[in-house]
Amino acid sequence: MLELEGALIRVIAYAALKKEPISLDLVKQVIYRSSQDCVQQKENFKEIIEVLQLHYGVSLNDLCSNKRDKQLSHIRQIAMYLMKKITKKSLSEIGKFFKRKDHTTVLYGIKKIQRIMDQEDEFRSTMHALEKEIIQS
Repeated sequence: MLELEGALIRVIAYAALKKEPISLDLVKQVIYRSSQDCVQQKENFKEIIEVLQLHYGVSLNDLCSNKRDKQLSHIRQIAMYLMKKITKKSLSEIGKFFKRKDHTTVLYGIKKIQRIMDQEDEFRSTMHALEKEIIQS
């Protein structure tokens, strides 16, 4: 329902911005652009996971599992941080990608990674290198 409401708001805003009446063609144009953005963002999730798989040697199944060991949780939090920073996805959408992780789990992970980056230069350098690799892939 929220996606439909968001699409309607985008159509109305676009029509107002362009000072055009709402028409079927306008709706198709706005919806098409929105769907292209979603495809690109999904690809970004995939690219982020692929880079982390290569760097840390973990599988997508492990990242999306309920396993709570320290190393896997840390890598999962790194993925959440990078997904939020690189994509335009909401915390809830990132949580859904990881299967049943709600937005508070994602927010906690992002804040934890930010805190570590503030304290450890080597980790911050690693994060910047990962981000650069993802953006360039």
